[in-house]
Amino acid sequence: EGPTLADRIAAGPIPIDEALSIAAQIAEALEVAHEKGIIHRDLKPANVKVKEDGTVKVLDFGLAKAIISDAAEMSGSNAPTMMSGSNAQGVSSGAGATRMGMVIGTASYMSPEQARGKPVDQRSDVWAFGAVLYEMLTGGKAFPGDDVSDTLATVLKSEPDLQLIPSSTPPRVANVIRRCLEKDRKHRLQAIGDVRLALGGAFETAPSTASTPMVVPPLRIWQRPIPVALAMLAVGVTAVFLTVLSSQPTSEDRADVMRFSLSAPDFAPVIARQPDLAISPDGTRIIHTGSMGLYVRAVDQLEALPLTGTVGGAGAFISPDGEWVGFVNASGGNPLQKVSIAGGAPVTIGTLP
Repeated sequence: EGPTLADRIAAGPIPIDEALSIAAQIAEALEVAHEKGIIHRDLKPANVKVKEDGTVKVLDFGLAKAIISDAAEMSGSNAPTMMSGSNAQGVSSGAGATRMGMVIGTASYMSPEQARGKPVDQRSDVWAFGAVLYEMLTGGKAFPGDDVSDTLATVLKSEPDLQLIPSSTPPRVANVIRRCLEKDRKHRLQAIGDVRLALGGAFETAPSTASTPMVVPPLRIWQRPIPVALAMLAVGVTAVFLTVLSSQPTSEDRADVMRFSLSAPDFAPVIARQPDLAISPDGTRIIHTGSMGLYVRAVDQLEALPLTGTVGGAGAFISPDGEWVGFVNASGGNPLQKVSIAGGAPVTIGTLP
């Protein structure tokens, strides 16, 4: 019915697509057996037939008839091993069914618990599957040894060299092999059905739908950073004095026009991502946003002072009577608040959407 998988591997590593097709069919066969309560316990390339059309057949399920017809062909790490307790010996004669309390398998594909003579379950077949898949991709055994004893020691103490897996192998496949060959079966993939799904990529995160890269429009002039903010501050100062000038009664004894610059203090730079400059209706105070909230400066003073109760405030505006400063508190929930122009506890007016 065709050569065995061992014959196919003897010719060299199997290409990834063909190896995954064979592996999927082996997994399906084991899954059917496990659903029926059957554990193979001796899965290896020699027990897998591959037909010319690619169809795979898994042989010798269950080991209920563990009969070796040609012991001469069995040697070293490929020899089925009969083990009871902690003792292991290669079977050298052709007779014998499984005896009570013994576990039979092939050393290179035995799980650690199987090698120690402990009870086995479907996770031992998961281990053997990982060893077979590793061998298909690399052309060599995951746990080599000169004889049965060396091989069992490798199974119990060593890790497979995953660096030998071809670099073209999808990461998910290499990860499945690694998870199948966990020595602690609690950390191993727990069911061959999960192994089959993982090989097919069922557990990979779906890639997000490709979208057109977002183009960020250039900032408008009032959205640009500090240099523009300072220019806006200068414009605001000019507007202040124009307002003051226009609000004064026309008389011959009025004070001369004063001209001076107004700069934000170093500890309170102006933030110009939104219109954060407000002038009182009488033109005597300027409100602007700084790093610690809102700041107020009287035009006849040299320094701006923090307006208490406005930490996190932005978007300042002043009430028509000049008594209240309104602002948005960006520090939590965007509430619209107001505070006395002299400072104090803020009063929430509403919440912006």
